[in-house]
Formats: sequence, structure tokens, C-alpha cells
Amino acid sequence: MPSEKILQHKKEVVQQLTENIKSAKSIVFAIIEVLLLSRIPSLEMSLEKLE
Repeated sequence: MPSEKILQHKKEVVQQLTENIKSAKSIVFAIIEVLLLSRIPSLEMSLEKLE
């Protein structure tokens, strides 16, 4: 059944994309966090007050 193989391949591709997006997001968030904290040290304190 070739359709089964195609479905399986699609699932794998989607899973790979999802993992790539997740890691890209975490990298972006880390960069933003570093930039913000290096520019505005007081931002961390104000964020802690909000929580």
C-alpha cells in the first residue's frame, strides 16, 4: 500500500517541522531575553513583580 507509506512520511515530516519550530522558538526567545536583560536590568525585577 503506497498510500500508507505516504501517510507515514507526511507524519514524520510534520513531526520534524514541529520539532524544528519548537527549537527555533526557544532560540528566538533566548535571544530576546538576553537582549532585553542586557539592555534593561530593571525589566527582570518588574517582571518578577507581575508574577
